[in-house]
Amino acid sequence: MQFNPEDVGEFERKSLPEGEYDFEVIDAENVVFDDDGNLHDQIRLKCKVFGDDESIITSCWVGYPKLWKLKQFCDAVGLGGEFEKGEISPDECVGKAGRALLGIWKERNTFRKFLADDQKPKKPKADKKAASKFYSDKEEAQKGDDIPF
Repeated sequence: MQFNPEDVGEFERKSLPEGEYDFEVIDAENVVFDDDGNLHDQIRLKCKVFGDDESIITSCWVGYPKLWKLKQFCDAVGLGGEFEKGEISPDECVGKAGRALLGIWKERNTFRKFLADDQKPKKPKADKKAASKFYSDKEEAQKGDDIPF
């Protein structure tokens, strides 16, 4: 590989503002976390997080000693039954999607909380009267239109 060493530039870490975002797990693997000699089984999730104009890739570790975060993740992506059985494989996580509250820690995005369906904000229902009026007005306008195209 050839390159111009003067083109190195500055490293720019992309992050999204704190808030709620949709995410999708694009990779997952079993890892062992060493906490001062205490070994903990975890799953490392590599996720694509979707912002309004751009998306980022970020990682998250779920499992011991923070099983509550694994439970949040499972509830958010529909793996609650697998959590209750006490065994989840990384393969079951890949392709799963949900919504999460993102924060910023050490200039990086981090998952603060995975949101289950009952924790997601409810979308307002569409105004059916306004929709009906729109379509009836459109039909009336078409009746008076003599142009064949």
